[in-house]
Amino acid sequence: MGRPSTMPEARAQLADLSARADCLSRFIVTPGELAELRQAIATEAEHSTQVAEEALALAARRHTLTTRNATLRREAAALKEALAAQRGWGAQPRATAPPRAIAEGADSAAATVGEAFLRSAPEVADMNQYWYSSTTIETIVAELGAAAASAGGAAAGLRVACLSTPSVYFSLPEASPARAGSIAFDYDKQWEGHPNYRYFDFRDPTGTIEPALRHSFDYCVVDPPFITRDVWTQYAEAIRLCLKPGAGAGRVILTTVGENEAMLRTVLGAELGASLRKTTFMPAMQKPWYGFGLPYQYSLYVNYDLRPESGLNRWNHEVPEEFKEPNALRMPDETAGGVPTGGGGGGGDGGAERAIGGSGGLSFEEMLEREMAKEAEAAAEAAAARDARLAGEGR
Repeated sequence: MGRPSTMPEARAQLADLSARADCLSRFIVTPGELAELRQAIATEAEHSTQVAEEALALAARRHTLTTRNATLRREAAALKEALAAQRGWGAQPRATAPPRAIAEGADSAAATVGEAFLRSAPEVADMNQYWYSSTTIETIVAELGAAAASAGGAAAGLRVACLSTPSVYFSLPEASPARAGSIAFDYDKQWEGHPNYRYFDFRDPTGTIEPALRHSFDYCVVDPPFITRDVWTQYAEAIRLCLKPGAGAGRVILTTVGENEAMLRTVLGAELGASLRKTTFMPAMQKPWYGFGLPYQYSLYVNYDLRPESGLNRWNHEVPEEFKEPNALRMPDETAGGVPTGGGGGGGDGGAERAIGGSGGLSFEEMLEREMAKEAEAAAEAAAARDARLAGEGR
């Protein structure tokens, strides 16, 4: 840069030098600032290490719990087999062929279509299968039947995606307008060969929900084999792939523990999750948890307004009354970052697991002890009634 020959040139050079100095000052730090920067980097690195260690610890704990769960299932199955052999009940082998009685409506001995499914498809513990009770199946089927009727009957062709709920699909009556266009999406291939069965792996929704079926369903009925957030996130993706697009076009019927309510609204997104709420009706399983069924009580969720006469507006008397009050409560929405603003499971004591699903804070052992006491009391009452009857007969 040469010497300026005029005052305007001098001012221009001065402005240029000033701009360069300002730019350079942004890259020059004092020793104190440099020390603060290094400390911030070290703190962040330490925090990242802690997060990684916590993630590894959580993964290890999850693996331990999964292994323990599988061990308990095997022990429970062995105990049940031993008890059955001791009392001469006989074995009940799993049906490996597709349940044609359900598919073709041929089980005339069953009192309900829900019972027909339960007779034809024994639960497979290794697949985490826990079927709804026949009452629960019938209530959901009735809800879908009423929806099909209000949509215009058979001509409307209500389409339902049954995601991991084969008991619902195979319990839809053959003549139901909801049956023909609906699909049973399930991991269990025992229904392979049925025209409305599709293999479904929740870990790969886009790979196992074929493009021709996407965005074509009016309802999704969903009951994942696990209750964790990561699994529900993948099911939420599957739900969005299945349902017809547009506000209010897609309706969901979901079952999971009450502590998942806020999380469900988050993972489903604003369009499907904002209007999600629990119903008065709580689903029951065909086996109570103390009979080696689920160790917690589920709630049922919908994202639409129920008809006043809907069975989902009524209490399910298969479920103990103690769950009614917690089921009626609405969990606050999650804050940014996915942390609940209040309520919910998860513990925090770092030790003993607590029972979930509106159990009033009882541990699993306490719940088991309570239910065993109820069974003992019922058995004693039955024995007393039998003795009284025999005494009255003079025996």
